[in-house]
Amino acid sequence: MKVMFLIRRLSLEGEPMGVMQLSALAKAAGHDTAIALLEKDFLAAIKKYAPGLLAVSMMSNDYVLFRRALDKVRAQHPRLPIIVGGPHPTFVPATIENMAADAFCVGEGDQAFLDVLDRLEKQQDLEGIPNIITSNRPAELRPLIQDLDSLPFLDRRIVYENSLPLKRFAMRSFYTTRGCPFQCTYCFNHADKKMYRGKGSLVRRRSVEGVISEMEQVRRDYDCQFVRISDDSFVLRQDQWLEDFARAYRRRVGLPFYCLMRAEVVTEDVVKLLKEAGCVSVCMSIETANQKTRREVLCRNGSNDTLIRAFDLFNQAGINIYTNNMLGLPGSTIEDDIATLRFNLRCRPAYCHFSICVPFPGTNIFKYCVEHGYLDPGISLEQMNESTLQTSMLDCFSEREKAAQLNLAMLGPDAVHFPGLFDLITQKMIYWPHNVLFGLAHYLTKNYLFKKKIVPIKFRAADYLMLGLSQLKTEVAQLMRRK
Repeated sequence: MKVMFLIRRLSLEGEPMGVMQLSALAKAAGHDTAIALLEKDFLAAIKKYAPGLLAVSMMSNDYVLFRRALDKVRAQHPRLPIIVGGPHPTFVPATIENMAADAFCVGEGDQAFLDVLDRLEKQQDLEGIPNIITSNRPAELRPLIQDLDSLPFLDRRIVYENSLPLKRFAMRSFYTTRGCPFQCTYCFNHADKKMYRGKGSLVRRRSVEGVISEMEQVRRDYDCQFVRISDDSFVLRQDQWLEDFARAYRRRVGLPFYCLMRAEVVTEDVVKLLKEAGCVSVCMSIETANQKTRREVLCRNGSNDTLIRAFDLFNQAGINIYTNNMLGLPGSTIEDDIATLRFNLRCRPAYCHFSICVPFPGTNIFKYCVEHGYLDPGISLEQMNESTLQTSMLDCFSEREKAAQLNLAMLGPDAVHFPGLFDLITQKMIYWPHNVLFGLAHYLTKNYLFKKKIVPIKFRAADYLMLGLSQLKTEVAQLMRRK
C-alpha cells in the first residue's frame, strides 16, 4: 500500500521524528511511503502519488491549518482514507467532531498504525483497533511499547529526499528515550501519565548498542558533523547507562553533540561525563526568574540557586547553553519578564530564547488560566495563536502590555547578549511600535549565536546561501502571520 504523510513543513529546527518512525515501520511491513508538505501544493502531491492512506500528525498549533487542508483534500478525494494522530487529537477529543478524517489515533501509534494499514489492505473497516477512534467512543489503549530496540531505525530518506536544506544541514537527530517523568503544566506529559497508568513504564530507554548502531549507520549514509539528542531530558540521573553511553559514543561515534537537560539532575559528575563523551552544547530551560510562578504555575520545582549552579557547572566546563524562557505567564507583569531577562544575564547562556505563553487545551496551564479568569473557557482554536511569538491571548494583560511582550520576545536575546543595550531595550524599545527591524534583529542574533555557539557546523558558501534563504523564508512567513 502507498502511504502519504501530510506534514506542515520541513525545517532546520529538527526532523519530524514521529513520521520518520512510522515510515520505517510501514516500509518494514512492505508498504511504500511519501511526504506532502502543507506549505507547498499538497493537493497536487496527493493527486500525483495516489496514496491508499493519508496520515497526519498534528500539534495543537497546527489544528486550524490542517482542518482547512483536510476539508480541501476530502473535497477532491472523497474516498481517500484519512487518519489523524499526534498530541492534539489525543488530548483534545473535540477535534474528532469537526475534522474531515476517517479515524484518529490516540497515544502511541506504532502498532496501531500497522494494524490500520493491514485492515485497509484487506479492505476491512477500522473498528475495534486499540488506540484508534472511528466514532465518539473512547478508544481502548494497548500497553506502551517497553522494548524500544524492537522498533526499526528512523526512515531518514523520506525526509532528506524532500528537503535539500535538511539533507545538507549536517546535524542529525536521534532519540534514546520515550516518555518524560516531569509534570510541566504547559506540556501533555501529565495527561500522558494519567492516560497510561497501569499500562507499562512511561519512561523507557533504548539500549546503548541500539542508539550507537543507528548513529554509526547514519554516519555511513549521510554527511553528519553534529548529533542532536532530542529526548525531553537526556539525563535523568547518573547511572550505568549514561557511563556506558559516554564511553561507546566517544569511541565509536566521536562527533560533537547537543542534548536537552533539566537543571535538577545536573551534577559535577554528570557534566564531566557529558564533556568527555563529546557534548559541546545543551538546552536547559529557565522559563521565568520568579520562583513562585515557576513552582505554582509551571510545576517546575527547581530553585534559582539550582538553576545558577547548573548553568555555572556547564559554563565552567566549556559547554554552551541554549535556554528557553516564557513571557506573559498568567498573573505576571512586564517587570517579571524583565527580571527573567536579568536572570539570564546572571546565568550566562550562549543563547536565550523567549516565547510568549500559549496555554493549549488539554494542558494543566489551560485549566489554571480558566480557573483564575485569565482565559475564556470557550475560546476556540481559531482564536488561539499559531506561533509562540504572537501576542498573548490572556485577558490579564492590556494591549500595551501584550505589544511590549512581543517586542521583548524579539529583542530579549540582544538585551542579554549585548548587556550595554539592556536598559535601552527593556525600558524604552519594547514600548515602540513593533516593526520589521525588530524581526530582523531577532533573526540575525538567533542564527549567528545558534550557528556559532550551539551547533557549530562547517558550511561551504553555497550551503550558507541555501540554508540562509530557507531560514529567512520561514522567518518571513512567521512575520507575515503575526501581521
